Amino acid sequence: MLVSCVWCRNVQYIERDGTEFFHTLKVYPEALNKKMTLLKYFRNYMSEHLLKVLFKCATYLYQCHPVPSS
Repeated sequence: MLVSCVWCRNVQYIERDGTEFFHTLKVYPEALNKKMTLLKYFRNYMSEHLLKVLFKCATYLYQCHPVPSS
C-alpha cells in the first residue's frame, strides 16, 4: 500500500507483512516504479479536480450569500 497526501513530497510504502518504508516522490526503488507512476497520476488528477470543485463551491456560496458592501 502507498500512502501519501496531496501536499506532501514523501511516500510511505507498507508491505503486506506490515513492513514500512519511507521514500520521496523523486527517490524510490525501481520495484515501485509502476505504483509511483499511478500515484503521481492520481495525485495530479485529484489536485486539479479538487481545485475546480472548491472554486465551484466558493462561487455558489458567494452567489447565495453575497458579502455585504460597506
